[in-house]
Amino acid sequence: GSEMCIRDRHLTSYLEVPVDEVYHFHLHADDGARIVIDGEVVVDLDTHSYVDAWEAEGSVGLKQGLHRVDIYYYQDAHRTRLTVKSRKGDEAEYQYITPDLWQMPAQ
Repeated sequence: GSEMCIRDRHLTSYLEVPVDEVYHFHLHADDGARIVIDGEVVVDLDTHSYVDAWEAEGSVGLKQGLHRVDIYYYQDAHRTRLTVKSRKGDEAEYQYITPDLWQMPAQ
């Protein structure tokens, strides 16, 4: 497979999972991005688009507790778009994960 070599940006956070559940993640980005949870790649979007942003989805089973979430992405200078949303279990609606959630917890 093709590996993303450019690591321009890196966001990290911790996801609090209230009960053991399958989580579905949806990624929307201009040029390429990857969601890694507890070191496992869950969504891998690797593309260069000159037209529209691209989308990808992935699912992972998560146990109750804190899980480390890393997002790697790269962008062309003149376009920046990155949205992440998630839903758990059989919920119908995705919830957007807003940028203020992507902070390292206070040490």
